[in-house]
Amino acid sequence: MTRRLAAVLAADVVGYSANMEKDEQATLAALRHLRQEILEPVISEHGGRIIKSMGDGWLIEHSSAQAIVASDAAVAADERDAYALATASQAKAQAGLSEDALPLAQRAIRNNPYLPPGHAIASLCYFQLGRYEEAKEAGDQALELNPNDPFRSMVRTIRGM
Repeated sequence: MTRRLAAVLAADVVGYSANMEKDEQATLAALRHLRQEILEPVISEHGGRIIKSMGDGWLIEHSSAQAIVASDAAVAADERDAYALATASQAKAQAGLSEDALPLAQRAIRNNPYLPPGHAIASLCYFQLGRYEEAKEAGDQALELNPNDPFRSMVRTIRGM
């Protein structure tokens, strides 16, 4: 049995459930496009592979953390895909990389100002960076767009500070 070191990334699509409620067929088509046209080619190009699919989420294996970062940057480089940008931003913010995550969230918002997760993730980034007023404004916008957003408890916590 051969042993090897692997870096594993868990990824999921921001806003998937809410979009499924609004338009199931369009959401499934977008998810298929994301996987076939963006994720699989980029992951393969950087020497990785999808090791498990779970609806709107994937476990992705790479040989190094650097390869994961390179793949992540390539996926986020699709400036037209607000969901991909928001998802990449979320992953970076949750890893404590808010300085890197905030520009991605801002681009997601520019591409789709009606995308609640983009505003919620921007709120988290601003908060982590100590920019509390901007965090409250972005959080207010996220809740105005979708009071039932999955990030609502985080946003309400930030707004209450």
